[in-house]
Formats: sequence, structure tokens, C-alpha cells
Amino acid sequence: MFIRLATCILMAASLAIYSCVSNNSKDVAPNNTNTGNTTTGGNNTGGSNVGLIPDTVSLSLHISPIFNKYSCTSRSCHGGSNAPGGVNLGAYNGISIVAKNGRLYGSISHAQGFDAMPSFSQKLTDTELAIVKKWIDNGALNN
Repeated sequence: MFIRLATCILMAASLAIYSCVSNNSKDVAPNNTNTGNTTTGGNNTGGSNVGLIPDTVSLSLHISPIFNKYSCTSRSCHGGSNAPGGVNLGAYNGISIVAKNGRLYGSISHAQGFDAMPSFSQKLTDTELAIVKKWIDNGALNN
């Protein structure tokens, strides 16, 4: 009885280990055959679960709504002339400066060496981070 049980456990363990080291790249590679919008997830767990990213990211259509969602542009945060750290996200000039010098993405992505923002809310989702990154990488335009 003991030998039969041990044999079953060994077979199950072998099967589990073999399935984890499968050499078939189709089993583990993502299927990114989308055209148009880039797919990458949508949570804020730090994984690579990113949703649809627009081909063209716009300050008015994409970035401002993200800032508004987290109240970044309110007077109590970064929306006024007396904004903490001198970072005014209520006007393009203020956004542009921190976008182009790396402070914006460093803070919202919670990168080491930056103050994690938003400070009184949850971290932006992976999708929101990817949208902001794309906007910055494309020149942080006032569009």
C-alpha cells in the first residue's frame, strides 16, 4: 500500500515538474497579434497586466483625465501656484517640466529615489502608467 502511494506521488510530482519546464514557446509566449492599439493590462499590482494603449496619447484626452481621477490637479495637491514641491499639474508648463525631467514618471511609478505619488491614493494602474510613459516618450505634447 505504501509503495503504491509513493509511486503515485512520484508520478504526480514528475508530471508537475515536466509541465513547468515545457520548451514550447507557444505555451508561454503572449499572443500579441493586435493591430492599432497596443495591448499590455490594467491593474496596479506591479505585474505586466496592461490594457489597451492608444496609438496616439493626448494630454487632453488621456493624461488630464488620469490626473483628475487621482485628484492630482486639485488645489489641495498639485493644481495651484503653491503646489507642493513646485509641481503644478494644473497647467501644461508645469506638467511639461516634470514630464521631461523624469520627475513625473519617477514619482507615479514609485521608482526608487522619487516621492511616490499620488501620496493620498492608490498607485496608478499599469495601463495608466503605460499611457503616461507613452505620452512622455512621444515628447509630452500639449495636445
